[in-house]
Amino acid sequence: MEKMGVYKLESAISDNNPTTEMLNQQPLVSLIIPVYNTARYLQICMDSIWQQTYDNLEIILIDDGSTDESGKLCDMFAQKDRRVISLHQKNTGQASARNYGMKVMHGEYVIFVDSDDYIHKNHVKKLVEVAVTYQADFVQGLMQKFIDEQSIKKTRVSGNVEEYSKSTALKEFCYQRKFTASPWCKLIQVSLLTSHEFPVGVGYEDMAFIYPLIGKARKAIILNEVLYYYRQHELSTMHESFSEKKIDRIRIASQLKEYIDEYFPENSKAVNTRYLLAQLQLLMQLPFAKKYKELRNEVKENIKSSRNIVIKDRESKNSIRVMAVATYLGLPITMCLGRLYNRCINKVR
Repeated sequence: MEKMGVYKLESAISDNNPTTEMLNQQPLVSLIIPVYNTARYLQICMDSIWQQTYDNLEIILIDDGSTDESGKLCDMFAQKDRRVISLHQKNTGQASARNYGMKVMHGEYVIFVDSDDYIHKNHVKKLVEVAVTYQADFVQGLMQKFIDEQSIKKTRVSGNVEEYSKSTALKEFCYQRKFTASPWCKLIQVSLLTSHEFPVGVGYEDMAFIYPLIGKARKAIILNEVLYYYRQHELSTMHESFSEKKIDRIRIASQLKEYIDEYFPENSKAVNTRYLLAQLQLLMQLPFAKKYKELRNEVKENIKSSRNIVIKDRESKNSIRVMAVATYLGLPITMCLGRLYNRCINKVR
């Protein structure tokens, strides 16, 4: 099943289009922003929100037990702008903070923003335009990574709108070609979130949260325009050293595989790529200590069950297929190759 269409957004919106009136009414959009010890960046994040060309916003700041000035800043922003809601909770993690925000939000759509990132001035407007024009309940824009504001380079992209069925969107998700596991840079219709929240106390909760939403969506859209700027720094959760939560990567991948096999079996080949990748990524970080012997054996069996499928799958990325072949050399060699690969990637970055 192929994607349903590629369009230019501007060509789909006209004065005679009934969606134009809906756009002028500006449905309420809730921005949920978990905050933890990001006082250094929070002002930049909020400035980008205040610069939005879309006005009907509900801005929910959830201070997750910060020990710096973040909590005070949240309260100050709420006093400055009536659209801002400042909430505080004990430190229970980003997933819990986002869930708190979802419980109190009133918007028709929700957008998640991390408090150390910032968004393009047209971020909300563009995503809402796409959602309303194409009657989509799941819209994703493009994001750009950066270390500091000076390092951002303008990226040429088409600005096209790509329309997908839920099945094809999940296929793209499994191949990591289009739809990403991160909650940010997305506009989600609140009706999709019924009885759905981030799992708390586990690693890779973003992936566990996103794929069922794609599976429930009437229509999923990619807007090929950079609207979100993701800050990379040493305090980012993606750059933490190894912890037990890293193991949750393969647990979530197993849940994804079971979900696809049951509800979208046409994507069973694609999900094996994502499943194998999770095993390989864990191996690249897993210590050689004896305490992880049983886990290594589990990963080994998981790799055996999927590597031949991936090697034969021409839609799978060549880098993953090469690593799948490398697993025949044994886990110790695969682990060493993985660490070497990571070092090379980090040097390039």
